[in-house]
Amino acid sequence: MHLLWKKFKKFNYEAQVDECGIEIGTSIIGYDYIVTRPVVIHIVSEGEGDFIYDGVTHHLCSGDVFVLKKGMKVQYNPSINKPWRYYWVGISGKQAHTYFSRSALAEHIVMKNYDTTLLFSIISKICDLSANMDIKKSQDILLNQYLFELLHCLQETFPTNQDILDNQQLHTNIQVALDFINQNFTSNITIDDVAKKANLSRSYLYKMFIKHFNVSPKTYLIHLRMYQAAQLLIQTSHPISYIAYSVGYKDPLVFSKSFKHYFKISATAYRARYGV
Repeated sequence: MHLLWKKFKKFNYEAQVDECGIEIGTSIIGYDYIVTRPVVIHIVSEGEGDFIYDGVTHHLCSGDVFVLKKGMKVQYNPSINKPWRYYWVGISGKQAHTYFSRSALAEHIVMKNYDTTLLFSIISKICDLSANMDIKKSQDILLNQYLFELLHCLQETFPTNQDILDNQQLHTNIQVALDFINQNFTSNITIDDVAKKANLSRSYLYKMFIKHFNVSPKTYLIHLRMYQAAQLLIQTSHPISYIAYSVGYKDPLVFSKSFKHYFKISATAYRARYGV
């Protein structure tokens, strides 16, 4: 039985909470399916249940953690005598996945017999905030804060070895390109500017972004500009032309077309719906 099931639209390419929820198991309801979400972290708050993956059954109880990843074929069922209650948080975004992979949970799927008190506290905060989140009060920013608290707590609670972390470091030139976009996306930069700054050809820059971030440099730049524009529309009363210039567009008309294509709603309508 779902006590909470909250989903969120995509608004932050780098790291965001996709969904969260709370469920009380009943003896006749379990789950058997192929996971479609990128990463969904579960923590048992009380009771017991079985999580089955890759032919192995894990009997879990209060404080234990298991994670679902896209493509996994899983089954999990509550205990008949002591049906569990569990909380879950689904996350996505390149940065979120990179930070998540620094924890042993990314390798082992199930973690038992750890002190997960702080972890449960953070996941509870995410669920509580999501139940009645008010964007007008900038609670979407607070939700992202809780997400990073969660990712940090996973690393602290389930540490992994340093060799894995070392292998995750990006090529220096790619990091330069990424930093340049992150720091200058509000200016009228082009992908040629990015390639020149990183001392890479445009074609190689494209290949490396696809490899490491699953998007082209141009798409990554658009993600950043659209997210910043959306925040300005919500939190300020600046004219749309001013916002266009603020996120790197020389032509407000081009910005308006890009915004509507990205969000499927005009900038004016977006502000009317979500703005302060």
